[in-house]
Amino acid sequence: MLVAVFIEAIDRPGLLKEFAELAIECSCNITFNVADKVGEKALILSLIDCPTDSSCIEDRSSSMEGLTKVSSGSNGGIREVYVEALDVHAAFANALISVVSPTDLIYILYRLPSEDRGRIYNLLPPEHLANVVRDASTEIIEEIVSAVPVQTLVKTCLHLSIDELVDFIQLMPGYVRRVVVKALPEEVIDRAKPLFKYPPDSAGGIMTVNIPIAGEKSSLIEVMNNLKSKRYDIEDVVFVVDQSGLLKGYVKLSDMFREKPTASIANIMRRDFAAVHPFTDQEEVAKIMIERDLSIVPVVDHDGKLLGAITIQDIVDVIQAEHSEDILKLAGLKAGRRFTYISSRVKDLAIDRLKWLILIYIIQSITANIISGYEGLIKRVTVIAAFIPLILDTGGNVGSQATTVITRALATGEVTITTADLVRVIRREALASIIMGIPMAAAGFAFSLLIAWPEVEVATAVSLALFIVISLINIIGSLLPIIAVKIRIDPAVLSAPLITTIADIAGIGIYLAVAYFILMS
Repeated sequence: MLVAVFIEAIDRPGLLKEFAELAIECSCNITFNVADKVGEKALILSLIDCPTDSSCIEDRSSSMEGLTKVSSGSNGGIREVYVEALDVHAAFANALISVVSPTDLIYILYRLPSEDRGRIYNLLPPEHLANVVRDASTEIIEEIVSAVPVQTLVKTCLHLSIDELVDFIQLMPGYVRRVVVKALPEEVIDRAKPLFKYPPDSAGGIMTVNIPIAGEKSSLIEVMNNLKSKRYDIEDVVFVVDQSGLLKGYVKLSDMFREKPTASIANIMRRDFAAVHPFTDQEEVAKIMIERDLSIVPVVDHDGKLLGAITIQDIVDVIQAEHSEDILKLAGLKAGRRFTYISSRVKDLAIDRLKWLILIYIIQSITANIISGYEGLIKRVTVIAAFIPLILDTGGNVGSQATTVITRALATGEVTITTADLVRVIRREALASIIMGIPMAAAGFAFSLLIAWPEVEVATAVSLALFIVISLINIIGSLLPIIAVKIRIDPAVLSAPLITTIADIAGIGIYLAVAYFILMS
């Protein structure tokens, strides 16, 4: 079992030796150890391999003379010990990177104060900074760009693949981007230039250009020698092009081994490929790969020339990012591909929420006006007000369910914005409304009659209003995402809070109108 231990103690001779002896007495082996002196304090950070449990080393280290603080953790707690140690002494980062993975390093950075992160960025070698840049949030990348010298940024770029380098540069402020691009080697910029014209969330923005390509007249032995001499981001497929660079087919590496080395690659290539254009949205690429069960998709221009390829690993990242983005949008929050909650600025989170709260507050004022318009009805039959929450909550839940179901169907391609699909959705949701509305109306009648007995008219009003609200809001909720796509708005923007607010307005208006008709006419 691996155990991380961080010790703060009054500095004295033999402290490190004593700690090492404690580990030996517990039959533990120190696999990583770094120590430093800050003022009168000695700081020790160790990773220890214990044969059984960690209790022995934790108990014994707690009894050391002059100890002011000790923290230990195993399994998931190891990273928290690292966070605590770096929060106290950021200089440990340079030694710690030898034992932590890039994922762990990002986890640690997210949980440190921004001033500590700024010091750590300048301690990390460019190759480790590149590991952070690959998966870090936008906020972390902005901090890195502002904290480290331009020359370090340039060296960091050289440790990234071309598509990763382009993503990194596009996230830099304009003035930094210009300096970095100017300082990069000319051959690197020449390879990256084609990718700069594609949006980050397009097929061209996520494709890799470091792929194996062979001419139609190449023999298998020539292709195999090329694969041996150069490292590619894709290693199990070779794309075949003609003299003009037009994509003609592909060959799987496994198929090459079954043929004679002198065989022409054109004779064994497959032509059943599905290609996408560079400006195709990444979400659409994901749909194509999932529907056709593909692991690699080539990217071609309008003439059919091969530009690059997208792998299933790229698409997994896209699906995760799109899923997270849609969930946040359903809550009315803005999110990008690299959004993370833990590293986001509190101010940005609060402002994003506040915008929607103000909008909803304004819209809800309509509800208040509707209620005030029926003040006479409510004063005369006061029990009618008791069922307002029932109507509003039911309408909000129905609307949110309908929006979520159709948004997902649009995302997976099950539903399109064609007239035929629009009719299908209306027909299906109208039927679903009846199936849901009848039992809910019956339950509402029984519940309201129990509360308002013997006011049968009130129970009738509640029951009828429930049925109408469920039917109307279910259809509205299912149509709104389709309308959003039709007018080129992300359907996830029609968030649950907004749908619920619309349902509230419609619900209270229908309920009070029905109650007025039954009770006051």
